[in-house]
Amino acid sequence: MNRLRRVAANTGTFRAPLPEIVAVVRAAGFDGLEIWSRDLDEACGGARGVASLLREAGLKIPAFQLLRDYEGSDRPRAERLAEAEELFERMIGLGADTLLVCATADPKSTSDLGAHARDLRALADLADARGLRIGFEPLSWSRWVSTYEQAWACVEAVDRSSFGLVLDVFHLFSRNTSLRILDRIEIDKLFMVQLCNAVTMPLPVIEIARHHRRFPADGEWPVFAVVQRLEARGYDGFYSIEVFNDAYKTRDPAEVAAHAYRSFCELFVEQRAEAGA
Repeated sequence: MNRLRRVAANTGTFRAPLPEIVAVVRAAGFDGLEIWSRDLDEACGGARGVASLLREAGLKIPAFQLLRDYEGSDRPRAERLAEAEELFERMIGLGADTLLVCATADPKSTSDLGAHARDLRALADLADARGLRIGFEPLSWSRWVSTYEQAWACVEAVDRSSFGLVLDVFHLFSRNTSLRILDRIEIDKLFMVQLCNAVTMPLPVIEIARHHRRFPADGEWPVFAVVQRLEARGYDGFYSIEVFNDAYKTRDPAEVAAHAYRSFCELFVEQRAEAGA
């Protein structure tokens, strides 16, 4: 595999103390680890303690999770920005620079997408003043912005260098989105790519997303086609294996980390075979 590619794991894949997750992720070969705000609540030493742990392991933090139901809310914007400020402070202590923000799923939120853009622009300006970035992600079940066509239109409307997309292939494929959208997204506005896979199941999409994802080479979706298309356009940012699966959490964390990294590498077997043909 091309070692210029950087790949992170996600703490949400494991059920183990953070120091153990860090150790098995690094041993498996990962370059980074996505951290959740809850990880800091459960760790000794808070943000700075976690920062030290990751620094000693040589792991980067491609994204910090999570701000939900922010834009279009009926809560005062000042109150919502104060919530974001608290996350920014944690990020600064941690040494992370990108906050993941999921498109709102709040049924009480306004349908006025202009108001959404104004809210997100204020958030982006607040992040930019601290040298941080906002990675915006549509969820398949988001209330108003649930596809990458809509999310990219939102990024264009916000029009800030500190505001870009996080591409989660789960939400791309689960909405049967054409991969042509990948040719429209400006590469410098693509802050991270989250990889996973899935198989057809008679369950609501939110249940599959939260409990039954699989590693990138282990399902029905053509995940490699996404990677290939993006790299052909110059993408060289972080990949992250964002997999939530209840069964994986019952397994030994070292085994899960090794499986995750191996599955990422297997995406490129086809590429190597074609190159040698």
